[in-house]
Amino acid sequence: MNKILRGKGKSPSVVNSEKVSSVLDLKTMVESSKFFVKELKTFPKHCHFNHPYFGVLHLNFSLKFLNIYTHHHLKIIKEIVQF
Repeated sequence: MNKILRGKGKSPSVVNSEKVSSVLDLKTMVESSKFFVKELKTFPKHCHFNHPYFGVLHLNFSLKFLNIYTHHHLKIIKEIVQF
């Protein structure tokens, strides 16, 4: 898995928001996410995480998935901004 196909998945309700975010909100979320990814890299290598659709993920795969997931959404954001 090196990319996420657009329109093939549905976000879990826990991450869906009806609220329209401001640019400042988005920047704050990005900075917060960067902080937490750095923290993940300090976790023991045997850690696992529960994903709502993919089940239990090993730390290394989780980090790879976060990278793919982030690029997927950045691509969508760039398309929206160009619209």
